[in-house]
Amino acid sequence: MLSKKKKSLKVQKTIQTIKTAFEKLICEKDFESIKVSNIVKNAKINKKLFTDITTISML
Repeated sequence: MLSKKKKSLKVQKTIQTIKTAFEKLICEKDFESIKVSNIVKNAKINKKLFTDITTISML
């Protein structure tokens, strides 16, 4: 089992991946036309992980 510090590092890296994917998309599309499916495809993660990470980030 991973320690909290390592889990936290994984979460931080995933958040950074999501941010990078969003920043790339915002340069290509209007904000209103960006969907979660666009972000997860660009970040190469699944929707469940996206939902889990964004929920953790809001806490």
